Amino acid sequence: MPANNYEVAMSRINGFFNSNAIHKVVNPGTIRPAAAESAQRPPIADRLELSGVGQYLNVLKKQSGVRADLVASVRDQIEKGTYLTEDKLDVAVGRLLDDMA
Repeated sequence: MPANNYEVAMSRINGFFNSNAIHKVVNPGTIRPAAAESAQRPPIADRLELSGVGQYLNVLKKQSGVRADLVASVRDQIEKGTYLTEDKLDVAVGRLLDDMA
């Protein structure tokens, strides 16, 4: 006989105080999807979609825009000390003042 009302209430919930709490487990290996259902599924494959920005960046990487001949010419002028001229300084100062205005 239960000691109090709590045990009586709890014994009604799924046999909480029942000593026969062991249940048989069904072998999950016997449950398999039907062959027709598995045949209808497409094969699983990975897929990658690039955005327009990603594709544009990829194009930029391939076409760096660096003109090797121009870079070599400027390096040569810098080494010789002929790169910086009064005309180039005037253009640079003019552009700087335009940007500040």
